[in-house]
Amino acid sequence: MVFRLGRIAALLAGLVPLGAQAPPSSQCSPRFGSQVTVEPVESSYRATAGGLGGVFRNGQAADIVLSGFDFNRSGGGQMFRYNSGISTDGARLLVADRGNNRVLIWNQLPDQNRPPDLVLGQPDFDSNDSGAGRGELNWPMSVATDGRRVVVADTNNDRLLVWNQFPSANAAPADFELRVEWPWGVWSDGEKLVATSTATSTALVWNRFPERGGQPPDLRLRAGGMFGTPRTITSNGRQLIIGDHNARPAGSAPGNFVWNSFPETEDAPYDFFFTDPLDPRAAWMQGEFFADGRLALLGRTLHLWPSGPQSAGERPGVSISGFSFQGGDGSDVAIAGNQLFVSAANGNRVLVYNSPPETPDRAPDFALGSPDLCTNTLESSFLLTNPVPSSNGTSLFVSSDFDRKLYVWRRLPDQSGARPDLVYHLPQPPWQNALWGSTLRWPAAGEYTSGPSFLWTASFRTANSATASAA
Repeated sequence: MVFRLGRIAALLAGLVPLGAQAPPSSQCSPRFGSQVTVEPVESSYRATAGGLGGVFRNGQAADIVLSGFDFNRSGGGQMFRYNSGISTDGARLLVADRGNNRVLIWNQLPDQNRPPDLVLGQPDFDSNDSGAGRGELNWPMSVATDGRRVVVADTNNDRLLVWNQFPSANAAPADFELRVEWPWGVWSDGEKLVATSTATSTALVWNRFPERGGQPPDLRLRAGGMFGTPRTITSNGRQLIIGDHNARPAGSAPGNFVWNSFPETEDAPYDFFFTDPLDPRAAWMQGEFFADGRLALLGRTLHLWPSGPQSAGERPGVSISGFSFQGGDGSDVAIAGNQLFVSAANGNRVLVYNSPPETPDRAPDFALGSPDLCTNTLESSFLLTNPVPSSNGTSLFVSSDFDRKLYVWRRLPDQSGARPDLVYHLPQPPWQNALWGSTLRWPAAGEYTSGPSFLWTASFRTANSATASAA
């Protein structure tokens, strides 16, 4: 279906958040009801005059951007967009903010929600355009540092960027790059370097930290052909744990491959494979070791082992059951002394423990990138996930699947960042929608769903809400 919206060719920039689901009945858990409810929004925006027509052409520039603050606008240093990899050298903190094409750096470990001091990939904290120069980034997934060097998995540019000295200026260019096909995870202890090449189902190992651009890895790991799409890397320099989104031992489902001793030969066999102890279908786990050997991994929730597990059946000592991290793919953990930082991608915040949790009901102490532990700034800023737009030439309807919402602009917006007039909270993810005349149907005909279809027939232009009926 083609909607000829003319000059409001809105850029609906949504990302795909997959993976972890919250433990039931926990603090900050998303609340999805069984009925359709509507939320009026205080919204004021400039609208089009109407009567627009025409067709799109290749390379045509959009006029406004929805699901964002404006073109090349991030919302500031404390507004994340699906934060992912996180790293610390014990004194500084680095967070990959993939949706904003940047890495944020705090020169001192934060003890409250305060803005970062430095940004890589952007000239300032307000911009977020992607780029391919050595001082630019395009969807960086992971970051690692040994206190001197910094390595970033610049995923959509198919490369690792390496800074030989810790950067001290915004947009500082990397010293060199290593070409890797769709790198996702990166890890280094200053001696070795490991990166996943998700596109080639391979993990690359440099036994000595590379000194020049284009330096090939010393060996490659493929888990004996069992890797699907390897993603994240957890290691203490001895044990190696690689998370995989589509691991073949799990039937192309998430899980983790473990080498009990660091591999030294080409495609060294892994020792065992294990999945999240609470939910084998949850996201693969990713984390970090404490200096004393304890291990923290985030999957369905945060798990802590007294030491790295030596077999698939070893249970964690503590699994947090009273708090929902809203992790998902791209989430990560960093440890500085006893302080534990959890980069929760789907929650769009970094959650911080000032000391390791020892009981299942222990909540984090504070959050970075959010005013409190539970506010998801993606939702409070009306940012969409996997959006599908429809229009009848008068109003604009956009379904947002991961957060189970339908956004309604009663008038066609002609202003970037325009808030919707209505937000419908839906019982199921709206993968598609279809509009005919004054009737909007979700799900669209032919879409797989185990629940009912819903029809909206009221006027969205004048009503504070519109009632949906099950079809």
